Amino acid sequence: MKKISALLLILLPLIAFSQNDFKAIDSILSIYDQGFRPGVSMRIVKDGIVIYNKHSGYANLEINDKLTDNSIFYLASVSKQFTGACIVLLKQQGKLNFTDKLSDYFPDMPVYAQDIIIYDLLNHTSGIKDIVALAGLKKEKVEDYDNEKIYRLLSVQELDFKPGSEHSYNNSGYWFLAQIIEKVSGMSLNDFAVKNIFTPLGMKNTRYVYKGDDYFENRVFGYWEKEDKYFKTEVDAVAVIGGGLYSTLGDLQKWLEEMQSNKVLGKVFWNKMLKGKMYEESDYAYNKGLYILNDEKGKQITHGGVNDGFNTYVSLFPDEKLSVITLSNNDDAPVEYLHSLGADIALGIKEESHKEEILESKRLPDSLLMRYDGLYNQNGYFYKVSHEHGVLSIMQVFNDLEFDLVPIHDSSFSKDNYTFTFEDIQNGKAQKMIILSSNVSDIAVRREVAVNDFERVTGSFYCSNLDVTYFFYKENGVLKCKVGNDETEGYFAVYKAFFDFGVVKYDFDENKRVKGFTLNHPRFRNIRFVKVESTE
Repeated sequence: MKKISALLLILLPLIAFSQNDFKAIDSILSIYDQGFRPGVSMRIVKDGIVIYNKHSGYANLEINDKLTDNSIFYLASVSKQFTGACIVLLKQQGKLNFTDKLSDYFPDMPVYAQDIIIYDLLNHTSGIKDIVALAGLKKEKVEDYDNEKIYRLLSVQELDFKPGSEHSYNNSGYWFLAQIIEKVSGMSLNDFAVKNIFTPLGMKNTRYVYKGDDYFENRVFGYWEKEDKYFKTEVDAVAVIGGGLYSTLGDLQKWLEEMQSNKVLGKVFWNKMLKGKMYEESDYAYNKGLYILNDEKGKQITHGGVNDGFNTYVSLFPDEKLSVITLSNNDDAPVEYLHSLGADIALGIKEESHKEEILESKRLPDSLLMRYDGLYNQNGYFYKVSHEHGVLSIMQVFNDLEFDLVPIHDSSFSKDNYTFTFEDIQNGKAQKMIILSSNVSDIAVRREVAVNDFERVTGSFYCSNLDVTYFFYKENGVLKCKVGNDETEGYFAVYKAFFDFGVVKYDFDENKRVKGFTLNHPRFRNIRFVKVESTE
């Protein structure tokens, strides 16, 4: 009886902590237990003790399989730190150096490969264009690209900047790293990671998954919602690019515990993994697939991942011995908000954001909201703002994510940890949208788009580096766009054909007719299309 009583004395404070302090998270997660929907799994570990563990919603709607501790999620870009870890292990084994040149492993690449080193691939400073964005420009699914097709497309591109001079997050560098791991080790990426990381750490439910080899027990499927219906997404790819890894809450807990203790992989490994050459800004650093932050929460080692139907965050606060893991297979789940809120609660930080507002349905007059409608440009990232029935929504044109905003007051709105404030009203329209997150402020400026802008480029335009033709034409008074073999009708399709991909710069001939255009985006630069003159 004394042993049982002692155990209860230990558990009761933890139970009370969960029930009382995490009730804001419980309230949000309870939404995914209402009805039949994909959901969220979340775990918080403090000083080696699980202080919060919750699953809400379904892992597989087709077979009524609910989320549990055994559920295996697709991690998206959280995978990058494990690919980076494989490179570090090969460095430890004396099989490569961080200063090795890309040309050492890909001698047929253009001459600029001699200036790109492994450090650049790890830290997104290579200047190589993003393969996911390039596939999107061709209106193709990068998940269907094999290694040969990826290499062939990347090898004919120019660099966006001098290697090492800038930071531009992209997936191409991590595809090259996966190839280097396999070349150097003589093993598949998955086999090398299983042997050297997952098995030593007891991560029995973690693996890289390839299309065609993607059926396994306890798998979680991703979903997106349209008109109150959920549709399964496809994320598995023929080749491992910037994602590819599946794992569970428990396995990720083991990884973060090892990051804290260094007991299995050792201090030498973790010093190489978390220190050394990295890309640094005033408010963050990027190092081998991990962001290192220092803010009001203290030091944080973290990374997130987003892909169709999946949203994941994994964070370690080493000074506080705190781990937070949030995994979702629901496109609309407020994962970043939940993740940050969980850390704040565990750290004892007073939550001053709008916890309850995410559950409320507040509406403003349409006559007020219409002043905010339009297209906004923030350094090449475009946002389409619109309203319906008193609710303002934003679509991130660069990745097709759309979400409703909660009004704070007449001109400010919130979503997760972001605040959107509209300013500078001219002729009844806001000219600026201020985006605030974690005390970092960005300004998106209104971009007026008229059909006449597109009519200037009616005709066929060809890009040799992508081997794709864009064809713009009018039919029954409607402007239409055809990209390769993909045809989508209407003004919105034309709008997306350009503004999904950033800033358009037109080239004119001596008669002021458009003879071509160049597309620029944060993940690629200087993609040039030239008008194909009709032979008729």
